[in-house]
Amino acid sequence: MMDTHAHTKNTLPQRTNLILIGAIGLLHLAVLAALPFLLMQSLWWAAVLPLLAWVNIPHWALIHEGIHKLLHRDTRTNERLSRGLGVLMGASFHVMRFGHMMHHQLNRDWHSEWVSERNIINRARYYAHLLFGLYGSEVMTSLLVAVLPKETAIRLARRTALKYHPDVAIAAERFFYTREHARMVRQDMALSVIVYGAAFWHFGAFWPILAAYFGLRALVISFLDNIYHYGTAGDNSKAAKELKLPPLYSALLLHSNFHETHHLNPDVPWTQLPACHNAQGRVFNGGFVAHGLKQLAGPLQSTQKKPLQHLPARPSRGGMQASYA
Repeated sequence: MMDTHAHTKNTLPQRTNLILIGAIGLLHLAVLAALPFLLMQSLWWAAVLPLLAWVNIPHWALIHEGIHKLLHRDTRTNERLSRGLGVLMGASFHVMRFGHMMHHQLNRDWHSEWVSERNIINRARYYAHLLFGLYGSEVMTSLLVAVLPKETAIRLARRTALKYHPDVAIAAERFFYTREHARMVRQDMALSVIVYGAAFWHFGAFWPILAAYFGLRALVISFLDNIYHYGTAGDNSKAAKELKLPPLYSALLLHSNFHETHHLNPDVPWTQLPACHNAQGRVFNGGFVAHGLKQLAGPLQSTQKKPLQHLPARPSRGGMQASYA
């Protein structure tokens, strides 16, 4: 078994991460500032948006590294860079961090494609989550935490989540308010609203094109976030799937296709995931594209109804306690 703790700082690709962050920042500047002038010349420039939407994959992957404190060796710098990436993503880093940490701890219990009946309601919920729900929930939660008074937000969280997901509701209250993360969420979302408010104003009559870009972003992030878990056992016996990709394409995804390796070794930086995969003798569970298309088949029917697992008393190093510091 690879020692995932001792070599984390030494193997962290800090310089590469900073280069990628700079490239993503420049790309956003090009899209938000320069694209409207190009659209005035020809609407054909809108055709670049589907290509640019895929840049959201490494963008989210870098935020993911920040969640696990693998973006930069200095903790404060890691936090600031992560928050900046969150502002450009349109959602608060702290909300995304909370959601991802809960995903690590509850995994198949919080969201799962396994349903007791494949009726129209369950299908609608599944496809909504698959096609835009994850990103949409991150943005909406960020906005609600930012604008609602503390008591109102807690009351809403309890009313909507406590019945079905008591651990999620309790952990959310503790995370956002006991640790005073709500203030940082408000700061992040204020900056994000300024950036994208100015962008929509700058696009003028072309604002539907920018809105379409957000739709593509929601599709890419939500669809690919679900891909590594679709079809895994509902009893949490398998954390995620390893999906095969050519090395170049895997690198473009920051090796997120080595997803089970990440779940079991959350302290390993993205550049070391392939080596960790090999060292631990893992095998691929199918091809990336083929498995992704399987998701379009819809929710899977299960005859078992599993109870929500409670939060572990001592979360792992990659868990909620680690994310507070």
